[in-house]
Amino acid sequence: MLQYRLKIGCEIMNNFSVNLDLGLSTSKVLIYDIKYGLIFRKIYDNDKYHISDIEKNLKAIIDRHDLDIKGIKSIHVTGIGASQMPETLFGVKIKLCDELECIGYGGVKLADVKDGLVISMGTGTAFINVKDNVVSHHGGMGLGGGTIMGLAKQLSHTSHFPSIVNEALHGHNNKSDLIIDVDYTNSEKKDVLTYITASNLGNFKDDSVTLPDFLYGSLKMVIQNICVTAAILAKNLDQENIILIGSVTMFPHTQTIASEVGILFDKKFIVPKNAPYATVYGALYNK
Repeated sequence: MLQYRLKIGCEIMNNFSVNLDLGLSTSKVLIYDIKYGLIFRKIYDNDKYHISDIEKNLKAIIDRHDLDIKGIKSIHVTGIGASQMPETLFGVKIKLCDELECIGYGGVKLADVKDGLVISMGTGTAFINVKDNVVSHHGGMGLGGGTIMGLAKQLSHTSHFPSIVNEALHGHNNKSDLIIDVDYTNSEKKDVLTYITASNLGNFKDDSVTLPDFLYGSLKMVIQNICVTAAILAKNLDQENIILIGSVTMFPHTQTIASEVGILFDKKFIVPKNAPYATVYGALYNK
């Protein structure tokens, strides 16, 4: 969570936007001042942050940051839970923003590129293409953060994604996978890629594989397979940039895993700063 001091001299911020991305597993809150920029952002688990309590929770955030409710100039809401929101909040009319557009525009905005195939890796995964300022949806996958949370719940008895990521960081790359060494001696890839994955989690039967190894391998399995699918789609769409966003990108090795796939397919993968918040930023910039 990031917080900023909200008083500049004696001036109190009074021209700010409240933006919400209400997903299946998590909700993102972004409060942004037109003049001073970021005020507050945080990711909440939906089992603790119910839509029915959203007005109360937002009021607590606003009060805690010495904001004046009368200073709310706009409220933008996106995500699967947007349809459950009332028409107004704090007397301000809520603008419902198309989630696919928020994914697309939020992704390219954070990546600082004009065009790109934006891959939203949340509970599941969506493929959104942005070309010449036009957004198009190209399907999705059932693989995503929900897959990782489900697997982790069975073995580690937790489905809290940040905890899963922290535990996975104690694991080892490839320990739970079956890999094949590759000789790229006569290839431009020789200095950057020495192996390919034959089977994700294929070595999990080895007794030396620990829980952190398994969690690392599970994250890698999901990210790797999403990236392979994205690379093939990007080739068909003649798209150079592939932008990864969503909660799965909280795993610090996401960029490394994606870049290895990019080497095989000659595609550029980008994990922009603040990637887990890309969709709610897309709501902020929605016109």
